[in-house]
Amino acid sequence: MHTITVIVPAHNEEEEGLPATLESLTCQTVRPDRILVVDDASTDRTGEVAASHGVTVLRPPHNLGSKAKAQNYALPHCTTDLVLAVDADTVLAPDYIETVVPVFDDPDVSVAAGTVRTRRTHTVWERGRSTEYLFGFH
Repeated sequence: MHTITVIVPAHNEEEEGLPATLESLTCQTVRPDRILVVDDASTDRTGEVAASHGVTVLRPPHNLGSKAKAQNYALPHCTTDLVLAVDADTVLAPDYIETVVPVFDDPDVSVAAGTVRTRRTHTVWERGRSTEYLFGFH
């Protein structure tokens, strides 16, 4: 049985997407063993919003300057055999973890990902991004 930690880097995400992201993580059909939100020097209530969802909040001593650096900051805090990194505005399908974790039973598998879709396609820019994702991920 695999264990999994989810890393969510966040900078000033209290309203933009973090609540929906954390809701999608805490409502998984197979819950992650640990959720780490890296509150990367937010000036809003990002850390408080994350803590209200019962997740672990990590606060670097200064702004790390990039999503990748925030993810790397969290890695030493991961004690599970699998790590899932998601953006602070990512909403996972309710069975994402249940679906992806068994893939790692195959010893030849070291990386897995799902399909990325935009939430809204109302404007021409949103439709363009949706098309970009379809071609980029498929």
